[in-house]
Amino acid sequence: MERRWIVWTLAGLVVAGAAVLALFVPTAGAWIVGAVLAGVAAAIAGVVTRATDRGLEAGRELVLGTSGGSPIVVSVSEKGVNYGDVVGDMWRRNVPVGYVVALLTVEAPTQRAVILEGLEAVVETRELPPSVENRGAVRSSFSVRAFDVDLDQDPPVVVPRGEDFPFKVSASDPERIGVAAQVNRYAVTWHVVLHWSCNGESGTFKTRTMSLVPDRPASSNGQTRNQ
Repeated sequence: MERRWIVWTLAGLVVAGAAVLALFVPTAGAWIVGAVLAGVAAAIAGVVTRATDRGLEAGRELVLGTSGGSPIVVSVSEKGVNYGDVVGDMWRRNVPVGYVVALLTVEAPTQRAVILEGLEAVVETRELPPSVENRGAVRSSFSVRAFDVDLDQDPPVVVPRGEDFPFKVSASDPERIGVAAQVNRYAVTWHVVLHWSCNGESGTFKTRTMSLVPDRPASSNGQTRNQ
């Protein structure tokens, strides 16, 4: 607000000075007034343009949200083939069984392009598998940049099916990334970490925690392993 007040004050002083000069030097009046008006118009246009840019950026953040200083916004959904209800101390419904795809939609609400440098799958906990009941199949299809990971491995290794990182995202060009995870021995909780770089800076984006259990009976002496 203070900077805008200074701009308008200076513009007013310039116009007043030009008017006085035009009165005392009639032959120069026309071109002086024209030059001054052009300068004032350019200054006003600059202020309006900057204010508009800030307003558009604020609008994007309001609609898409921000990620703690990260230049990317990531939405995550889980696409499983089989789902079931976990039986035991922690009763959970509709948990993916055996295999699941974490589908990441990555957007960059800023004007600058963001480079996605890579991703990793991080296992938070591992435990011997619980009993699973009420299994049901769900069919889904989607076109994404696909990666595979075996969460039984320690640490898990993400393997591309086709093109590998880096990828570029921008406000008009989002990316869809599918991380196909599987387990055969352990029930796990896990998340995905995306690595990004933009305008000389770099950072990471961590997704929410997800669950995956194997399609096999529970052991009677299972123990939890925290990673």
